[in-house]
Amino acid sequence: MVELLGNIGQLGVLIFIVSSMLSMGLAHDFREVVKPLQNVRGVIAVLLANFVVVPAITLVVLHYAVFDISAKIGLFLFASSAGAAFVIKYVEIAEGDLALAVSLLLVLMPATVVYLPFVIPLVLPEVTVSAGAIATPLIWTLLLPLGAGLVAEALFPEQAQRAQPWVARVSSVALVVLVVALLVSNIPEIVAILGTGVLPVAALITLVGFGSGYVIGGNRSDVRKVVAFGTAQKNVAAALVVASQVFVNDYALVVIIVSSLLGIVLLLAIAFGMRHRVEKKRERGEEPRPLTYREV
Repeated sequence: MVELLGNIGQLGVLIFIVSSMLSMGLAHDFREVVKPLQNVRGVIAVLLANFVVVPAITLVVLHYAVFDISAKIGLFLFASSAGAAFVIKYVEIAEGDLALAVSLLLVLMPATVVYLPFVIPLVLPEVTVSAGAIATPLIWTLLLPLGAGLVAEALFPEQAQRAQPWVARVSSVALVVLVVALLVSNIPEIVAILGTGVLPVAALITLVGFGSGYVIGGNRSDVRKVVAFGTAQKNVAAALVVASQVFVNDYALVVIIVSSLLGIVLLLAIAFGMRHRVEKKRERGEEPRPLTYREV
């Protein structure tokens, strides 16, 4: 039974990743991909926060932490993977710049695919895996479905608009299935995680990401929110690809999922706190009504 649930979880990982990337491509066009590139300074700052500041602090913490290699792999993959679609939900709740959130997301995701194969062999030398072995599943399961969705949206916009909600539902169902299957099949490992410092480190990664993103986000509140959430929310899909397809490590998968769930709880609390502050300002006439996602 445990083995069956583990296999279901692995299949759920693959379906979730491919369908979520395809859904994202179907929902956006190429203009949204290139738009943020016009702000070179801002793009560089966001890339540094996501791929230098947060991974560097994580490496320092992991150097002194007494974790086994599987936990270190899971935490580093969690810290180093950027470009998660859930950022849009946080920004919507916190009433940030939704158009910018989409643009930033579509820049960070390809950057993650380029970054992980380069950095993992450097920072985890004890892990004997080549950059090509890491890049191949990322390209097949992230970039190709995303590209296919973007092409379909450009060539057949009406059909893409009708298909996107169904693909998104498949992604949501697959996410629930993989989380439940992997958690249930790894109950002893989860109990063991609760007795270690993995969760505090995961919380630190999330909060450092939010703080560093907020600092570099500039003077506009709606932009700061986007950069902060975009740096704090990790791309669990990319991390799961590497953990499941390259390292084939169930414990690393569990660490990534548990860390991600904790991060979601923390970031939702922050987003709703920001929304509450905005609503208070709006009651005083200090804040305009935000655009909805469809109005953007």
